Amino acid sequence: MTTRTHRSRVTVLGLGQMGTAVARVLSEAGHDVTVWNRTSSKSEAFRGSATVADSAASACQASDVVLSVLSSYAVTDEILRAPDATDALRGRTLIQMSTGTPDDVRATASWAARSGVQYLDAKIIAYPNSIGTELSTILYSGAPATFERWQDTLAPLAGENEFVGQGVTDAATFDLAWLGFWYGASASFLQSLALCRAEQLPVEKLLSRLRWMVDFIEYSARDAAARVERDDFSGADCALEVHRHALEDVTRASKNRGLDDRLPAAVIELFDRAISLG
Repeated sequence: MTTRTHRSRVTVLGLGQMGTAVARVLSEAGHDVTVWNRTSSKSEAFRGSATVADSAASACQASDVVLSVLSSYAVTDEILRAPDATDALRGRTLIQMSTGTPDDVRATASWAARSGVQYLDAKIIAYPNSIGTELSTILYSGAPATFERWQDTLAPLAGENEFVGQGVTDAATFDLAWLGFWYGASASFLQSLALCRAEQLPVEKLLSRLRWMVDFIEYSARDAAARVERDDFSGADCALEVHRHALEDVTRASKNRGLDDRLPAAVIELFDRAISLG
């Protein structure tokens, strides 16, 4: 992966699997990296390649930009809202990389603004082993000037570092929308896979139609989004009752083969509610 080089002083807070990957890639890119973790033993691997801080405050003091890869916003707030850490952050940039809700983002961004801390929200769409490769994407939102200031520094972290909007919650909203879609689609595919295996249909036959299945989902999703946008729920192609009947067959077939049928049954409940609302 080709990236622009721009040496900076960067602190990484949190050395779980993701934080470790982030710190490693930044260090290998030539940045002056400082790391800190509540469990100090996780910092030992970085001795010799990074500065190991003995406190969160000293870690923040060491760099111009601080990346929080801690487990949650609650943990980040607990650590960084301590007076010594807040004082150390003042005048610096905090980039929050934990997963959280838009309300979490608003609360942290508001605290940062009151404390004289520049703030970006960032969401990693990748597994730790993909950090620093073309298979990773990181979404950023907040002040455009703050992202522009640090985008060269951040470039080595992902194949695509995308600024998605100046609304500070934009990255978190996109991230949760993606996660909701991905988990739902993944669970549905596994239900389909289990049914095919139970009926002794070769997995390769299902996979050979995967592209068609994904394309049809995209077509349906685009149509649904357009209808929602214009508040138009009319249509003569297929009644909800027909969809519901198809889902009943999925549920019965799963139950008949001893498979868990809770996923299609839950969707049936949604269709029942829509039908009852007319």
